[in-house]
Amino acid sequence: MDRWFQVLALRDDMPLAEAGLLHRALRWADNEKVFWILHYVLNTGPWSVATFVCAGFARASRLLLMNPKAWDARHKTASSLRKMCGLPAQYLPFTSPAAAWLFQSNLRLPSNWDPMEYSLLVYRGATAFANSDLKAGPSRNSAATFR
Repeated sequence: MDRWFQVLALRDDMPLAEAGLLHRALRWADNEKVFWILHYVLNTGPWSVATFVCAGFARASRLLLMNPKAWDARHKTASSLRKMCGLPAQYLPFTSPAAAWLFQSNLRLPSNWDPMEYSLLVYRGATAFANSDLKAGPSRNSAATFR
C-alpha cells in the first residue's frame, strides 16, 4: 500500500500532500479506537460541519433578501455526501476479511482484497459526484475519473 500512494503521487493522480495524509491515516487506523476517531474527524465530521454552515448561509441569505440558490445547492451536495461517507463504515462487518461475510453464503472476499483501495474508490466516486452538476447521470466519460 505504501508504494501505491507513491505511484499515485508520482503520476500526479493525487496531490503529494493528500497521498501523505492518506498514508499516515492508514498507519494510524491500525488501532480500532483510533480508526473510529479518524473516521469522524476526517470523513463524517467535515461534511456535518459543511452541511451546517451551508444551511446557515442559505438562511442568512434569505434574511438579507439575497438569492439563496447557490447555498441551497451546496447544502444539498454536502447533505448527500454526509450520508454517503458513512457507507464504508456501515459495510465494514460485511466486507471484513477477518469475519468473512455475515450472510448465509459460501462467498468470501478475494485473498488480495484491499480495504484501502476500496475506500479510495468510494472517495473518488464521492468527489466525482460532488464535482458533477448533480442533474445528469453518468456519462460515457465517467470511467475516466477512476483511471
